[in-house]
Amino acid sequence: MPQVERLHADDSSNLAPVLADILDEKLCRTFPDADGVAYIAGVVAHPGCTAQFAEDLHTPGVRAPITADANLWDRAVELGRQVVWAQTFGEAFVDEAAGRPAGDVTYPKGDPVSPGT
Repeated sequence: MPQVERLHADDSSNLAPVLADILDEKLCRTFPDADGVAYIAGVVAHPGCTAQFAEDLHTPGVRAPITADANLWDRAVELGRQVVWAQTFGEAFVDEAAGRPAGDVTYPKGDPVSPGT
């Protein structure tokens, strides 16, 4: 399992305890606190979210729909880990096996997830 950091400055949970409890119950498992950050990053980074909620996004503030579908949750978390890793220049969600090396966010030429592709 890749090392997952807490991303809050004082090392406290990034999720409100009641939300974490609800998600644990709905997803039928306990997950690392940082997965909540990864989930939100994965969802709000997806163009489908912007398209679906375009009208709601006129009001300032971050909004992220929450799913109770464990498969969908996992897919959003994995995408979010990639997003946060890239946005922190390889400082967070480092996982060599998943192609997220520490401190190196250079994608191979032609990689479909590269922002320049």
